[in-house]
Amino acid sequence: MGHSSNITFLAGRALDAPMAEVAAFPRRVAFGFYTFVLLVGVAFYVIWGAIYSSWNMFRPENAGVYAVTVITVGFGVLRMLLYRRPNPPAQ
Repeated sequence: MGHSSNITFLAGRALDAPMAEVAAFPRRVAFGFYTFVLLVGVAFYVIWGAIYSSWNMFRPENAGVYAVTVITVGFGVLRMLLYRRPNPPAQ
């Protein structure tokens, strides 16, 4: 049926190995890019509103502009939160 052995399928050291840290430079580049995405979303809303005088979000013809703005600003903010500077490990 089976034999009694103390050997496991996965070694214990492999399961508790520390994760590799991402270097600071790619994290800063990603954070800068998502900051740019956030600013593009805000600038798109302001420029569109100034050119077309369409500040009323309840008008059906402006729904696409607000959809693009919400997606870019939301994506930028969410990713900026994910790529911000990590907390130092507690010692």
